[in-house]
Amino acid sequence: MNDNRYAPPKATVEGTAGKRIEAPVLWSPNAAAAWSLVLTPIFGCWLHMRNWQELEEPRRAAAARIWLLASVLIVAVTSLATIRWKLVVGMGFVKLAFLIAWYETTAKRQARYVSERYGPDFPHRGWFAPLLIAGGAILCYLASAALFLPAGWA
Repeated sequence: MNDNRYAPPKATVEGTAGKRIEAPVLWSPNAAAAWSLVLTPIFGCWLHMRNWQELEEPRRAAAARIWLLASVLIVAVTSLATIRWKLVVGMGFVKLAFLIAWYETTAKRQARYVSERYGPDFPHRGWFAPLLIAGGAILCYLASAALFLPAGWA
């Protein structure tokens, strides 16, 4: 018996062929997508990429990395457009459209993959660290945006 008390928890679940497989520790794909509504798609894309890595799916992790880079680009461009040209409503729609496209094309796929393979009993990762990091990133983003706002916006 090789118990490592510092290893992440694992759950054994029924596989697709009736054999038992060990479930990795993952963030809930649906919760990550839901948090993306508040914390930008960057948050969900990053967690989904990490989940694919944990699931040992390198091609899907690479695709998730592309979505992550695209979400960073979308947030940067829409933020710049909002600050520079005061396009607040239009840029909100762009971010929402990107979030919906990401969810429909890839996030739903990961949720279905995890659900079919492990069911609801897979070991879940905690949310404290990702939410703390995301909150800190948003505070830094708001502080930097305040520094670069045109004089007429103050």
